[in-house]
Amino acid sequence: MQSEIIWVITGIATGGAVITFAFLAYALIKFRDPATKGRRYG
Repeated sequence: MQSEIIWVITGIATGGAVITFAFLAYALIKFRDPATKGRRYG
């Protein structure tokens, strides 16, 4: 009984992390500064 609750919580947390990471990657690609194109960071 207990393990099912743990799996549900883990699934929700993983899903939220994936959505957050995907949004972050989308924002980085969409709002990238055109001046830095072709130039490496660092």
